[in-house]
Amino acid sequence: MYETILGAYTLDLRHTWRIAHGASDQRHNVLAKIGEGEQAGIGEAAGVPHHSESQAGIIALLGVCDGPEWDPFQMEEQLSGLPPGSAAARGAIDLALHDALGKRLGQPLYRLLA
Repeated sequence: MYETILGAYTLDLRHTWRIAHGASDQRHNVLAKIGEGEQAGIGEAAGVPHHSESQAGIIALLGVCDGPEWDPFQMEEQLSGLPPGSAAARGAIDLALHDALGKRLGQPLYRLLA
């Protein structure tokens, strides 16, 4: 079984992040992992409160996604089959699948996206 949630953490920002919706001195992120071993892909999700995203919501969707046999060569089908919920969590899974694809092909992710 694959573990999707790698870890949740809080970033203390050096400078206050200010936008029209408010200001923040911290970001509450989650790391996601797809696969096992050296070919595991890693993705990151940042909860954005003004988009109704939270660290807990990200973890909840990633928890539902634990266990499937992730295959980066079937990325489109797997992403379209995800349950509704956190867009940030979906983005972390997308990034982790791309990272796993690059590792399996022996190419850095930036080269695959170029």
